[in-house]
Amino acid sequence: MASLERYIILNAIDRLWQEHLYAMDGLRQSIGLRAIGQKDPLIEYKTEAYSMFEELMSNIKKEVVHNLFRSSTSLSAFEAFLQALPRNFIHEQLPGMAEAVQDPDQAVAASAGEPAKELHLPIQREQPKIGRNDLVTIRRGSETQQLKWKKAEPMVNGGGWTLVSHQGS
Repeated sequence: MASLERYIILNAIDRLWQEHLYAMDGLRQSIGLRAIGQKDPLIEYKTEAYSMFEELMSNIKKEVVHNLFRSSTSLSAFEAFLQALPRNFIHEQLPGMAEAVQDPDQAVAASAGEPAKELHLPIQREQPKIGRNDLVTIRRGSETQQLKWKKAEPMVNGGGWTLVSHQGS
């Protein structure tokens, strides 16, 4: 759920920021007309830009809250819908899923709540992820270097160097 929230927030900020930049460009082009009206263009630009920025922040908050609420309610409704469907009905009615369950007894057992025979777990790293700016020590023969992972990665992947250690940032 945290990745969904992060996606919604970043998507809203990105889209609204781009709109804000286009609006600021339009303001910059039209601010010269204010000088004709005997107003200081710099002061007018600053006040308009500030009000546009306040509107941007308000719009970001509104959109994030709206999308988070909409996604959480639709996600919970979708999960409830899936729980309400019987398992054998899902496999028989969906195209391509009938082949997934060959044995009807297995479909009945799955709908009865018995554990599945094959469990697929997510792939886990054997070592922690190395960030691009993490310092690593690499070695080829007797030669040892200490570099950032960004520069050391191509050497390790294709240059005969081996990763000795890394210090996370």
